[in-house]
Amino acid sequence: MESIVWFYLFWAAAVLLAAALAGVAVLALRMRRYKHMVDPAGREVYYSYAVPDYAKTAGFCVEHCPQSELLHPTAYWLVDDRIAQIVYDLAPAQQLTLRAALHCAAGVPCAELERGVSYDSAAVCYIDGVQVALRQSNSGAASAAWTRDGVDYLLYGEGLQMNAIGGLLPTFIAQTAVRREA
Repeated sequence: MESIVWFYLFWAAAVLLAAALAGVAVLALRMRRYKHMVDPAGREVYYSYAVPDYAKTAGFCVEHCPQSELLHPTAYWLVDDRIAQIVYDLAPAQQLTLRAALHCAAGVPCAELERGVSYDSAAVCYIDGVQVALRQSNSGAASAAWTRDGVDYLLYGEGLQMNAIGGLLPTFIAQTAVRREA
């Protein structure tokens, strides 16, 4: 009788240990929120993050992101191990994407707008002493690019209301901060 009790206790402990290991593995994967996505044309590799801290891979993190009741970040990505990408939901039912990368000669590429969007207007303006290149199409695609403190930024969206990006630019320029890791 005693050996049967030990037999069942052994299997119960083994099942509990297996469940605990599976739980730890699932928790580790959820904390990392690792996802891999390739652009349909095969150009960019995306890794999903729970927070915009890309220090281990890209050498920087986005410390401050604009946020309000109408504008809130919904996804954090690292593109090609060097470009931070933060997707924002903009009420009502629109999205904006902010990209940031340590300054380089090529600037920050925008894969979504490379898909045949042509701009109808382009302008340069200054916001808080920062030079911003604005582009907009009649279809609602718009982008704004600027460089501040050695970081290139690109804010863009498609299907936006007229001047939606222009109205949000001061907020993004003032509130977005990138910290370099040594």
